[in-house]
This record gives sequence, C-alpha cells and structure tokens, in this order.
Amino acid sequence: MNWGTAGAINRAPTTRAINCQKSVIHRVDQEPEQVLRQSHQSSPLTSLDAFVLIRRGEEISKDSPLLSKINPAECLEHPGEGPWHPVLRGGVDVRPYSIPVAQCQIPYRAIKKPLERYLAPKILVVKSVGRLQAALDLREHVVLQTLYMLRLRHNRPQLGQVPSIEEALDDLPDAHRDEDDLYFLLALLNSRLLQQYVYILHTAYKWVQPQIEQYVLMRLPIPTIATVTQKDQIVQRARLLMGACHELGPVVELKAQSEEYEEQERAICALYTAVLEGKQPALPIEVKSK
Repeated sequence: MNWGTAGAINRAPTTRAINCQKSVIHRVDQEPEQVLRQSHQSSPLTSLDAFVLIRRGEEISKDSPLLSKINPAECLEHPGEGPWHPVLRGGVDVRPYSIPVAQCQIPYRAIKKPLERYLAPKILVVKSVGRLQAALDLREHVVLQTLYMLRLRHNRPQLGQVPSIEEALDDLPDAHRDEDDLYFLLALLNSRLLQQYVYILHTAYKWVQPQIEQYVLMRLPIPTIATVTQKDQIVQRARLLMGACHELGPVVELKAQSEEYEEQERAICALYTAVLEGKQPALPIEVKSK
C-alpha cells in the first residue's frame, strides 16, 4: 500500500475490480432518487444520509490565529485562554484509515458550534479534495470547516441483515453496534469503488479547486444486504487497516496490508454487485488474524 503526499492511497486495481466499479457507477447513477429513499426495510441500497447526520466544523481557516500549536501540557500554562481543545484540519491532520492526530489546539471561547457535536464518535471526510478520504475520530476532536463530520443517527436503518435467530442483534450492546456501524461505513467511504463513483460523477470536472459537496455525500449509495457475518468481516478488516496505517505512518509499503486492502475491496464490490443483480452477496474472504 502506498500513500501519496496528498494522503490518498495509490493502488493498482485488478481488471475484475475495474469492471465492478464501472458497472456499479453506471447502474447506480441510473437509479432514480426515490429508489435510494425507499423504506429502509425493503431497499437493498439506501442513501448515506439515512444513517448519519452530516455537518461541517468551525467556520475558520486552518491558518487562523485562533489556533495554537502548543501541546496539551503547555495548555495548562495558559489557563486564561482556555480550556483548550485539540482541533483537526482538513488536508493536514486527516488521512484515509489513519487515526487523526491534532497538531493544534483551539480555545473554548473560539468554538461557536455546540461542543457536544464534536464529542461523539464520528467519521471525518475531507471536503476540499477530488476523491473520498475518510478517517474515524474516537478522541473527541473539534474540527474545522474543511472537514465533514458524520455522526450516526439513532433511528438509522440496520446495517447487516439477520439470516437466523442465532445471529440476532438484540444481544449486542448499543455502543458496540454503533462502533461496528462506524467502521463499516468507514470501509465503504475509503473503498476504491466509492472513490471512483464520486470522482467520475462529481469532482473530475473541477480542475481548479476540486471539492466534495455535502449533497454528494448525502446521496452516496450504501448497501444494506450484508449478513451479520459479512459485515463483521468488513469491520474487522477496517480495524486492522486503521491500526496498520497508524502504526506505520504516512508512507506504507507493506505487502500484507496491501493484501488485506484488496480483500476488503473484493468484499465491498461483492456487496454492490449483489445489489445490482438482486442476489445475496457471496461470503467475503476470511479476515487473517495478526
């Protein structure tokens, strides 16, 4: 796996993956909007905004004087300006699958939007780029306007169908289910398939300053036909990739992780292909334990 300077993952897709991408992009683009907004129980493909609330961060620039590069320990030496909160900047602190690490702090007085909005677990999507880049924030960072925040809706559709009583979700605590849903959506948003979907249909023509509009995110097609087992495999693989990308830093050249990513791509592609063909997706390749 190779990370470019802009934080995008450069990969050489297989012919099968390319054909899958083209098929999904063409077929989903032809679907009328009402198909993506069917009742959650009957639709195998639902728009992203049915699962998450999408908001932007603080309306200040990444070079604003309101931000300070003091470390958390130094924040204690400036109590009059605080309390301080770590803040993330789009295009600087967020890379696909990596754990976001703040390089700046922002004083509470400069935060204009409800602080509670930032404290919940959330997926972050970089706004001013031509391709999807998503990361998962579990550390209560404040974010700037160059990032979209995706927080789970309480009344969202179920991600992962239940084929038998043994796999019933009632035994899963809400917190565990929420975290699994976040990792599942993180995997889809970082998939080559949805990256190409957004690029080809929405951002390729924006040569001067490409950016992903909020309405584009809201209407991204999300498959809901995965079994609990299939969803769990995608979630486990997302966790492995997130841990590996964080440990190895911005430049990753590791064959094993590249294989895991390709397995993830095949599993995600199988879900979308099954939606288009009206079939149950094949069982994804088993996740390798570390």
